[in-house]
Amino acid sequence: MNPDEEIEITFDKLGTLRQGMPTELGTLEPSSWGDREALREFYRDFIATAFQQFKDLVATCVRSTQKIFPSSNGLASCGKGLL
Repeated sequence: MNPDEEIEITFDKLGTLRQGMPTELGTLEPSSWGDREALREFYRDFIATAFQQFKDLVATCVRSTQKIFPSSNGLASCGKGLL
C-alpha cells in the first residue's frame, strides 16, 4: 500500500470497511494481547477442553469400531483417515 491509499473490504449484508493508510508510520510495537493474563487463562482452558473432547471422540469411535470389527488390529476407521 502507498501512503494516503485507502482500502475497502465489503462484507455481504454487513457493509463496507474502509481504512486509510497514514502518510507516515511510526515504529510498530509488538502486540500486548499475548501478555494478558485473562487471555492466557482462556486459551489454556480452551485448549484443555478441546483436547479432552477430542480424546473422548476418539475413544468413542474406537469403542464403536471394536464392537463392529473386534479384530481391527488397533486401527479404527472413523470416516476419513485412520486413528
